[in-house]
Amino acid sequence: MKLYYPITVDLYNLYPLKKMDAQQGNIGRGTLVTLTAAGQIMELDKEMITLWAKKPDGTVSYLPCQVVDGKIKADFTNQMLAVAGYVQVELQMIEGEDNITTPIFTVMVHPSNIDSSAVESQNEFGALIQALQEVAELKENGLKGDPGEAATITIGSVTASEPGGVPSVRNSGTEQDAVFDFVIPRGETGPQGEVGPEEVHFGAFADFPIPGEPKVLYVDTSVDPRLLYNWDSVTSKYILAGGAGGEGGSGIDIPITLSSNGWTGEAAPYTQTLTVPQMREGMTPLYFFSGTGDDAQYAYNLILGYEAGYAQMTWRAADLPQVDIPITLKGIPEQQLEYADNTLVVVVPADGFILNEDLGRYEQTIMVEGMAAGANGGWDIVRSGEVLTEAESKIALSITDVIPLDGAIKIVCLWEPGQQYMLKLTGTYTQATEGTTLLAGMQGWFDRVGKLEDNIGDKFSETKTYAVGDYCIYEDVLYKFTAAKDAGEWDLTTVASTKVTTELNSLNKSQFIQEHFVSPPSGVSVGASSYVNHVVDVSKQGYIPIALINIWTGNSSIVLYGNTINSLTGRAVIGLRNTSTSSQAGVVQCSVLYKAAE
Repeated sequence: MKLYYPITVDLYNLYPLKKMDAQQGNIGRGTLVTLTAAGQIMELDKEMITLWAKKPDGTVSYLPCQVVDGKIKADFTNQMLAVAGYVQVELQMIEGEDNITTPIFTVMVHPSNIDSSAVESQNEFGALIQALQEVAELKENGLKGDPGEAATITIGSVTASEPGGVPSVRNSGTEQDAVFDFVIPRGETGPQGEVGPEEVHFGAFADFPIPGEPKVLYVDTSVDPRLLYNWDSVTSKYILAGGAGGEGGSGIDIPITLSSNGWTGEAAPYTQTLTVPQMREGMTPLYFFSGTGDDAQYAYNLILGYEAGYAQMTWRAADLPQVDIPITLKGIPEQQLEYADNTLVVVVPADGFILNEDLGRYEQTIMVEGMAAGANGGWDIVRSGEVLTEAESKIALSITDVIPLDGAIKIVCLWEPGQQYMLKLTGTYTQATEGTTLLAGMQGWFDRVGKLEDNIGDKFSETKTYAVGDYCIYEDVLYKFTAAKDAGEWDLTTVASTKVTTELNSLNKSQFIQEHFVSPPSGVSVGASSYVNHVVDVSKQGYIPIALINIWTGNSSIVLYGNTINSLTGRAVIGLRNTSTSSQAGVVQCSVLYKAAE
């Protein structure tokens, strides 16, 4: 009997490390490895594949592997499992002069009560076991004599008789070719027995067989081994059956990562779909940023939301994130949503932030009706268009925390905002009515928008002459004239309907442009635990550079500690810090926002 752990190892994703469990001497275990590259399954053909296992005592076991149905099959040996502790495993593939190794994954070897250390080598131990089996067979059967004349035995009829009768066997054939006919009495109906143990299948949810077996418990080892699933033959889907979640729903935190290279789409919104076993159609779990660093925080602020499907989630982003985004989901099934899912929108004035010198951060407390200290929830910037403006991006990047208080929130940020903005809070606010939108300080904002709509165009007049580009309001709809019109009745062929935000965005786009820089292509070197100020020439004729955005080095050891730009000379300075104890290099990429020169 052999037990194989199914795992997936990606050549591009080093972490997190895959982990399996085994026991000393359990050579009936092994692993089936699905090899992928950037999520695509690799086809294995002529490669010679070996497994290198580095044991806790520093010694190494070398094992040959097989390719079975496109997966790498490796059998654990006594030598590999000889020492308890973490065994670091690496697969090596050789074809001709090419040599590729996989990221390292681990096997946790647990101690065993069975000790085979008295036998010096694996081969001797196997030979000893075989010899003992042969001795047992001799004791049972004796020594074999010379072969006799071949005979045959055939099962004939099998007949059931009444309970309590005597079973019988009759040979209806010959001594050389026997045919046995059986008469066996039926047994009495006995008491109901205890329910036997269910078969259990361990593996990643994405690798569960389709269809599954209804009487088998499936354990998802890729997220949380406490989650148990059954195959539902009616819906042809896996359902959460017990464990940490149970039929009532999961109350655990589910970590996921949105990979920087997993986004698809030619333009915003960009999308990425992840396998999340606990998710079902229509579920609305909370999600929170669980990473560190300004780059990851900025990337998280690009997230527009998600759609939940069966065992998966599709995320949307306003722009292409340049780094991985770690997120924690509160995996609460739909039937367990007992919180008030509210959206609160507050206006945050540009002034009023005070420097907390102990933290080195700016803080401001804003009154919010219905808020309670310790309430769960998330936050986001209310965008003025489909994507964040440059100013809004800077504000979102600066915010490090939004702390719920009784009747208020405290906003903590790296620097003071350059303008007033709106902050959207979503999540659990038990003191408010479910599904409502609480408006704190919003009336002034709405008054400004209403005034803007009143001033951008008058109602259509039959006595007035209109030029191309003029505006008017007709039957409560804003129109822009695409052709000149003399006085007279309303003519729909001379106008196009529009919106205030559309016209404002059009004006902004004519004044601002954005370009991408890579400097230099060969990379920037930063010494061990050192700082470097990297200078980039971003001057552009006819335009004034005003801000650097989306700065990225491609090396996680090199972090940003600041940047500045001289609008007169067109020179930008990007501060880089090497957090590693060895020299590092990275290719600096950034986008530059320009304003048209007057």
